[in-house]
Amino acid sequence: MSTLPNIRLSGVLLAGGESRRMGRDKAGVELNGLPLWERQLGLLQSLALNDCMISGRRDGPYAGAGVPIIEDQVVGCGPIAGIVSILEESRQDGILVLAVDTPFVPAGFLFDLRNCASAARRSVIPRIDQSFEPMVAIYLKDALVPARNQLAAGDFKLQHLATSLIEKDLAIAYTVSAEQRGYFRNLNEPDDLTKV
Repeated sequence: MSTLPNIRLSGVLLAGGESRRMGRDKAGVELNGLPLWERQLGLLQSLALNDCMISGRRDGPYAGAGVPIIEDQVVGCGPIAGIVSILEESRQDGILVLAVDTPFVPAGFLFDLRNCASAARRSVIPRIDQSFEPMVAIYLKDALVPARNQLAAGDFKLQHLATSLIEKDLAIAYTVSAEQRGYFRNLNEPDDLTKV
């Protein structure tokens, strides 16, 4: 029995947030002596993806990272604008996105998402109970038009995008186990760094 090859993915570090609650660019915040952007980009690069990019400002703390930095084509609309811009830029089958402020996601989990996407030939979005985790997910190219249309309509909520893609049979939900929930703990405020 033959198996389908893995889908070809661009690894994308989502680092374009405004970091209001942190009070400074989260991408440059250090965790165990390493800036978050460097830690997360290194994780993506360890996955042997087809290429890696950063979604964020060209002058961010990762400016010298040596990978393409793609700015949002539509500014001030949150991560959906970054996902649209990167999907338009990528020449692969899709993108594996990883938020800069989720440093507890292990490589094995991202491999599982890729395997699911390869088997289903659909985008894969983790779900905890009734809520999606759309900033650690895989979006295939056929998610671009729905995402672009939603952005153009002024709806910037990634929860809505995830629901829409699943309803259109363009994505599947990956149910996060009780043991995996801690992967999605993110760093939003200075106090969060003291709890690591």
